[in-house]
This record gives sequence, C-alpha cells and structure tokens, in this order.
Amino acid sequence: MIIYHRKRFRFFDSSPVVARSEKQLALIASFNARSQATGNFFEKVPCLCGCQVFDVLAANDGQGLFQQSVICQKCGLVQSNPRMTEENTREFYESDRYRDIYSSEASEDLQFEWSHSEGTGLTEHNYQIINGFRSITSDLNILEFGAFSGTNLLPFMRHGAKCTGIDLSKIGVDTGPKHGVNMIHGGLEEVEGKYDIIILSHVLEHLLHPISVLEKLKEHLVDTGIFYIAVPNIQVFHMGQIQNSHTYYFCPESLAYFVSLAGLELKQAGVQGDIHQYGIFQPGNSSPNEERLSLSKKSGYRTIYRFIAINMLKNFARRIGVFSYLKRLKKSMSPRVL
Repeated sequence: MIIYHRKRFRFFDSSPVVARSEKQLALIASFNARSQATGNFFEKVPCLCGCQVFDVLAANDGQGLFQQSVICQKCGLVQSNPRMTEENTREFYESDRYRDIYSSEASEDLQFEWSHSEGTGLTEHNYQIINGFRSITSDLNILEFGAFSGTNLLPFMRHGAKCTGIDLSKIGVDTGPKHGVNMIHGGLEEVEGKYDIIILSHVLEHLLHPISVLEKLKEHLVDTGIFYIAVPNIQVFHMGQIQNSHTYYFCPESLAYFVSLAGLELKQAGVQGDIHQYGIFQPGNSSPNEERLSLSKKSGYRTIYRFIAINMLKNFARRIGVFSYLKRLKKSMSPRVL
C-alpha cells in the first residue's frame, strides 16, 4: 500500500515561482480542472527502488499545476507521485500541451531551438562530450530518443553521422525534416534497427518507466555502442525545477544506480551548466552498487533540508526588512566579467 507522510516537510515552500502568460494560466487552469474531475487521471506507484513510503514535498509544481511531489524514504529519489497515467502522459506530449504550458507556445520552442542550433548551448555541449568519448565519423548510426525537432543531431550530421530522431510531438517531428533531420513520430514502439549511439537528452526524467525503456532501447544498441543520458541534477534544487512532466528527479548517485538496473555501466559522468548532469553508459554485467542507493538517500534529504533552511532564512530577512539589502550586497560582491 502506498503511504504518503505529510508532516516532515510542512515548512516546504511550494508556491508557484514561474512567471506565466495569460494563455499559460488558462492552460494550467484547464489541466487542473481536468485532473481533479477525472478519477483515474493520476496513479499511485511504488518508487523505482520498490519502496512504497514517501514524504510529501509539494502539492503543486513550480507552474502551479496540481502535481504532488514526494521523496522516497528508502532511497531519497524525488518524484511525482501520484503521477499522470500512461494514457494521460502520452496525450500531454502528443498534443504539445507540455510545450505550450512550459514555454509560451510549442512554435516558439521551435523558433528558439533552430535559432540557437549553431554551435551553442546544450546542443553543442552534448556533441563535444560524446565526441570526446567516441569520435564521430560517417560510419556511425545515431538515434536520439525524445528529440523534439532534432536540433541536438545537427553537429553529428555535420560530421557525417547517420542520424534519426524520434518524438511524440507532432509539431517537432514535422519541423525536423525541413532542416534535413530524419524524424519519426511516436514512442518506443517505433524504434527499429541498430545504433552506435543512443541519446536521451533531458528525456529520462520524463519517462514513467525509465528502466524498462532503457532495457528495450539497449536491444537496439550495437555491442560496442553507448548511451548518452543528460538530466537535471536535483542537488541544485529550486521550485522552478519542479514540473508535473518530470516523473523522477535524479542526483548523480541515483542516476548511476537506476540506469545500472537496465544493465548499463557508467563510464563517464559530469555536469552541464549550473543544474544539469550527464552520464555515458555501456552495456555491462556488473551488479548494481547498493552504496549508491544509500548515498542517494543522504543526498536527497540533505538537498531538501538545505532548501527549507535557506527559504526560512529568506523569509526571516523579509520580515525584518533586510532581504533587499542582502540581495544588493550579494550582487555587488559577485565577480564581474571585464
């Protein structure tokens, strides 16, 4: 039986923190009304580690969507629970409602991605990391699972690799081919063939069943192939990172552990910018490292307690009227780029 404890983090600040347009507010209100009116919109599930006891963190996400976030008492994995069912999750992405809520419109996401696709941002960073581990040549076959419109594949294509992107977003999949990217509309059921590299860039945290998806994708990896997985790092926690679309929130230890349950060994790990992390994995037969699960729990609870402590200090500073002064002081002490 799934149990949610609500007392430990009663001081947790779960107020919406993201600025939202009138259209976004209307979409959020519609989502909330539908989720409350439908008895089977959400489902309760055990943690990936099998535990069924959670501490409740927040009743809504950073946008104001009704989505409860919890932390597992056994492994410290932060997650959405209860979460949208598989049917509702697929509709959320296929309708591009996800993009419309979390940006301002899916079309604006496309404009941004394609205008920033030449040697900048995560697109180029992903390429540099993968190329440093496995030289990109014209004989490589690359799949990006959850590619949206395929901009991440452009640097690999420029170096001659054969690339395919797959995504549930109709608008994304329709746009990729206009820029020369081979795109497939659909999910795991549409993946065919064998690949040297499979990329999941900010996709794993959205999946309802990440371990089984990785196991199935591994069947499409050549023996010497690699997975490149990038996700947010929950250790850099703030409410803006909490999304109803993020099913799981990984720290480095939990990412390595749960990916290992799919028979994949961590070969290289690192950070992306301020709040993101990545790992390069290869098929292996080593047993999951249980110490990582223990470290994950310590990291998860430490992160949440730190967040609460900082917010309590901020609220105290506001009450005594020194918060604005401290913000200006911090800004004045920040290093300046000349």
